[in-house]
Amino acid sequence: MSDYRYRLYAGSDADQAVDLFFECFGKKRTIDEWVWQHHSNPYGQGSIVCESDQKLMGFYGVVFRPLMIRGRELTVGHVIDVMVHPNHQMKGVFMSMASAAFASSKVRGVRLLFGFPNDKAIRGHRKANWREVGARQILRHSLTQLQEPEENENGIVIEWSSWKDLALNVEEIDALFQSSSSKRGFIADRSWRWLQWRYGQKPDSDYSVLVCRTEKDGSLKGWVILRTRRFEGKKVGHIVDWLTEGEGDAAQLLESRALRYFASEGCEYAQCLDNRDSERTQPSSPVWYGEEGRTLDLILRSIDDLGDNTPQVGLSEWYLSLGDCDVF
Repeated sequence: MSDYRYRLYAGSDADQAVDLFFECFGKKRTIDEWVWQHHSNPYGQGSIVCESDQKLMGFYGVVFRPLMIRGRELTVGHVIDVMVHPNHQMKGVFMSMASAAFASSKVRGVRLLFGFPNDKAIRGHRKANWREVGARQILRHSLTQLQEPEENENGIVIEWSSWKDLALNVEEIDALFQSSSSKRGFIADRSWRWLQWRYGQKPDSDYSVLVCRTEKDGSLKGWVILRTRRFEGKKVGHIVDWLTEGEGDAAQLLESRALRYFASEGCEYAQCLDNRDSERTQPSSPVWYGEEGRTLDLILRSIDDLGDNTPQVGLSEWYLSLGDCDVF
């Protein structure tokens, strides 16, 4: 049996980690994208690697971010890119890395982990006492029925924005997040700090941004992040992420403008996650429908007792987006 050594992931591991990813999944990751994901996250990481003969045989990625739970900020860990070399599976590597990652995260003040495992990985996570709290379905819009904007758009202006322009409104963006988070029980960080890293700094990204402002005084009411790409031979539009002060005109008009943009770009359909605002406010329009077999399972792992003020059952209502899931 090989001798395994478990330790914290280091920046010098990037090349081997990318090679290991290809060995495990048959997909190539660029060094730039990997470094962005695992090195430059502004909140840090607590990832673990498994070494044998000075070569990486396993990786258990954990990147940190804040989560607002009923107005209280808690640092949580997003578990991603979990992998074990095909020749070293079934040897306890996964469970050993998981235990080390839990300890590493706890030392850094992280008390809750979340992730979206594939069908193969879910078995190992169950053994590590992860809890499945709900599935998120990918919704599709055929773009054949589009909502027409009202003539004056209810006193609201929808306009395109660049990341450079958004950077001039950091305080306004953060204020919108604080206002929105106070109205939602569970929502992951959407401050400028996180948005800029997740969307503005991602290598080779082509995200577009629509912002919603009042016509009267120009105050920010919401934003939506979009992208188009080729998927299964078709051009598809993705509503990746969005945030508004609440339900109502801003959300509806942002969605309407986004869909009309996708149609003008020749997209065959649009996609988003099923709980754009929460499980309780599903889209009522029949033109949004679930894609058969396309779901993302949300799982949670408590590192220690979170206390009575954190009702974990409520985390099934967590506001999530495709950006949170790290698959788009």
